[in-house]
Amino acid sequence: MSGRARLVVVLCPERSGSTLLAAMLGGHPRIVAPPELHLLRYPDVAAWRAAYPAAAASFAWLLRRLDLEAEIGPLAEPSSHVPTTALLALVLERSGSELAIVDKTPAYGRDERALHRAEALQPFYVRLLRHPLAVAASWLDREGRRIREASGSWPWPLSAARTRLLLSLERNRRIARALARWTDVHERVGSFLATVPPSRQITLRYEDLLASPEAEAARICAMLGLEPDPRMLAPERNLPDPLGWHVGDEKIRGFTGIDRTRATAWQRELGDLPLPPRTAALAAGFGYDLPGAASTRSRSLDV
Repeated sequence: MSGRARLVVVLCPERSGSTLLAAMLGGHPRIVAPPELHLLRYPDVAAWRAAYPAAAASFAWLLRRLDLEAEIGPLAEPSSHVPTTALLALVLERSGSELAIVDKTPAYGRDERALHRAEALQPFYVRLLRHPLAVAASWLDREGRRIREASGSWPWPLSAARTRLLLSLERNRRIARALARWTDVHERVGSFLATVPPSRQITLRYEDLLASPEAEAARICAMLGLEPDPRMLAPERNLPDPLGWHVGDEKIRGFTGIDRTRATAWQRELGDLPLPPRTAALAAGFGYDLPGAASTRSRSLDV
């Protein structure tokens, strides 16, 4: 192989639908989409392996998929002090120009240093948007699933009613935290992408990805100089083995096809919740309808 693979970095807050997007991209025969790598959050491999060991399985899967395990695997050992940018650059160089490799790690949007490490590799960026209240509702859903999963080790049985009670006790705090992170990440990502050439970035909305998956997949392929592939429209068939909590959303394993109703499911629970002013301004700028005007009623959720 000659030339260098293209790197595609997905930027978004957690719970924005990035696992679905990565699974769609991974359906293309010339795009490799591992679970979350978290690699560029850290300066070198030793720091990465110590701070986020769950991501080592994602990277190992990537090397196996590229047939680079023997060549590059030793550089990813816990004692290695190879810079993470150098490690990822070597993967790109050894993969050949026919491929694109996706680094889908939402935590990059929370870390200015990670963004600048990414830019050192001159990647393409996919900025993924999702309605802020949809993100907050997804956070609540995740917490509910975690409570239910943990209940097996608790000394008393956990009914559905008790799960709802545990969640409701901190419901507003969890929503406020989700909205604060959504706002912080999109402000940081927006400022960062303002310094990146338009030819290396694209913005997608999760809602459009569900409503028109073929058209949105074609937009990403056009940026990468690829022809769309119908396998991108069956994301449930493209899931890498290590996908799970801490490196993606395990819930996608239960999906069948692309269900556009997921885009508005949040409205049943949070449809009337007003947004804090900064969040509302950003959401309006992204073209989202605001379910309630930001006002003093939202003071408890101020970001």
